[in-house]
Amino acid sequence: MRILITGGSGFVGRSLCNYLKDEHQIFVYTHKCVIEDNLNFSNDITVITKDDSFPPVDAIVNLAGESIAKKRLSKKRLSIILKSRIDTLNLLQEKYKDSFPKIFMQASATGIYKDSNLETDETGNLCSTVYKDLCKQIEDTASSLFNRNNTKVYLLRIGVVVGDNGGLCNNLKYLPNTHFIKGNNFVPYIKLEDTVKAIAYLLNKSSDETSDVQVVNFTSPYYLTLNGLINLCKHHSPFKVFCPKALLSLDKRGSLLLVNHKIKPNYLLSKGFIFSE
Repeated sequence: MRILITGGSGFVGRSLCNYLKDEHQIFVYTHKCVIEDNLNFSNDITVITKDDSFPPVDAIVNLAGESIAKKRLSKKRLSIILKSRIDTLNLLQEKYKDSFPKIFMQASATGIYKDSNLETDETGNLCSTVYKDLCKQIEDTASSLFNRNNTKVYLLRIGVVVGDNGGLCNNLKYLPNTHFIKGNNFVPYIKLEDTVKAIAYLLNKSSDETSDVQVVNFTSPYYLTLNGLINLCKHHSPFKVFCPKALLSLDKRGSLLLVNHKIKPNYLLSKGFIFSE
């Protein structure tokens, strides 16, 4: 397949590119105006900018957008995050309006769901927060722009991605192994290797699907509490520092770890995808 990956130089995107490149022709879109050293990709991956002509592709995996974890989440920052994603969607629609791909995947987040002690699948109730509003606008825009001309749209509701050299684990790298008092809330997460393999799995399975919009939970079926997730990221550290969980609410980024979700990846499981333990 010919696959365009936006956000390909990010934590998930770079791993995805390297995983797919041996069996597929990969194109990476970057918003950078100047490309140096092919963004450190191997020469078998083609990097393009908005001023280039976009190649015909079979699938687009849209992971692009301003990072949520990069800076404090003020109202202005949330607006920038939303605009960066909507702008990318509009650019892709303009570039491919005459040759829609067969598959379009849009990254979203599990923060869209309402807190619950019960298991939640792809049909779960949505919450009433700024994060839900942000995710819903992105999902609705992706669906309205690309659910046409027999294109299959996947909305990937991704939990906290756990892996070396990026994401939560990277943010915790230089901190002590923290144990949060009352940190028994369940935080949806997924390992980086499962994230990449699940995207590849859907790309391969898509020929069996009808051309509609499908929500897909990208979360591990093995639930972890907040403290369990911290331990998974800090598995090398035997020492713990006890902290009140309320400290996380001082920054909206930290509040994303205060959710209580048991989110089940029903769609992936129903299609036969096997998660790592």
